[in-house]
Amino acid sequence: MARGLKIAHKESSGALHDQRIGTNITQGAVGGIPQWVTGTGVATLKVQYRTTAGVLHANAYIISQKGAKQFLVANAVGAVEGYTHSNASATVCTLAAGASAATGAPAATAATMAIVGYTTANTAFYASRITSKHVYDSATPPNKYRYRSAATQVATATFANVVVH
Repeated sequence: MARGLKIAHKESSGALHDQRIGTNITQGAVGGIPQWVTGTGVATLKVQYRTTAGVLHANAYIISQKGAKQFLVANAVGAVEGYTHSNASATVCTLAAGASAATGAPAATAATMAIVGYTTANTAFYASRITSKHVYDSATPPNKYRYRSAATQVATATFANVVVH
């Protein structure tokens, strides 16, 4: 299993866990329920995925990591009070390239997911692998980037950027 993708979560007591990547919160990212659901904490990786039935969910989040390229994901609107609601369509998905990284369109195959990033030249790409600090594009062989992930961050010559919510 790949190391390092932290999953942010909030206990019923309000305690936040796995919220920082080192000392610089804008370097890297975490999975977990989106900030707009928890009301506090950091922005988390935004994913789009298709369920095993092929139903598209364009606003989703990572619940847990299942391997280097597989994740348990859920529909973000199903997240209620820090827990995954029963209608969240939780699905184990594999990272896959879609039709257009520039528009964020995910793959058409069932049980696949897409994470969109921007290279250090600010060109859109689909992640083929991701950790808390590095993202890999879909090139052969894949390019490895250190990345930032905040709404105010953009790709630079040093850091790529990954879409969060």
